[in-house]
Amino acid sequence: MELMVAVAILSALIVIFGGIFSQVQQVVGKSNEAIQIDRTAAAVEKVIRQDISSISKTGFLQITAGEQIAFTVLGAVESRTEPPDPANPAMNKANAALIDYGLLGSNNVLWRRTHLLKPGIGSDTGDLLKASLGEVASGAWRTANQNVYTDNANITLPPRTAHDWASHLAGNSTDFKVFWWDGAAWSADGATGTWSAANPDNWPEALRIEFNVWAWLLQGTPTIVTATTIMDLSKSWTPNKWAKATVRITSGDGKGQARSIVANTGNMLMVNPPWAFPLPSASSTYAITVVGRHVEIIASLE
Repeated sequence: MELMVAVAILSALIVIFGGIFSQVQQVVGKSNEAIQIDRTAAAVEKVIRQDISSISKTGFLQITAGEQIAFTVLGAVESRTEPPDPANPAMNKANAALIDYGLLGSNNVLWRRTHLLKPGIGSDTGDLLKASLGEVASGAWRTANQNVYTDNANITLPPRTAHDWASHLAGNSTDFKVFWWDGAAWSADGATGTWSAANPDNWPEALRIEFNVWAWLLQGTPTIVTATTIMDLSKSWTPNKWAKATVRITSGDGKGQARSIVANTGNMLMVNPPWAFPLPSASSTYAITVVGRHVEIIASLE
């Protein structure tokens, strides 16, 4: 009898400590993800601040729909696609460049492209652009070359060429927005503006760039969606594994919406508050996350 009692107590202790160990693992995992997200956010912020500090008003600045930004910079820039040429050491270097940022929305990738301005080369090669600072500052050039900085079709996901790899600044990113300060107020969400060497006194006084970086634990495609649930029949989760996490719609119908998960079954997430219209659908994708960072950068152009 005493042996049976001892075995029962031991079994209970194993269950209890197993649960505690599982919780500790989850806490440690979240802490590691938070550290990684902080590092990513800090690294991206550093790159953006360095770029903004090098913006040249002898070129141009363009903000498109508040979600893409392109500008010219002055300073030594080295190609990331063209190897050094001992016979022509200056071939893969330039003193001016065109830089653009945007979010590849369908894949939630924050991208940054650099094109070195090399008017003396025969044709565009890799990240070398056959254009001078004066040319890219002209409205005619920008009209004829919109794809240089506004065509998402030119952005591809890795692994591709070195140039494509260089374009990717951070994955799992959302809500990339750009605003400018005109001395009295910030621009409206989604606004478009263009400034060039032709009107250097009318440039914004400052820029504000915002975005979110996330640690996505799981991604999927809904099978059935209601106002308060997402069902994914391809999953077999532990009940309530995702309680208190957040589910975000990353593409398709309902993109951008995020809801708290109050409970889950083996293949269904229950959310609160209900989804707004348009509701997510089987054409959407979702991501579950417990860790994220909002980054806001305000930098002067004066």
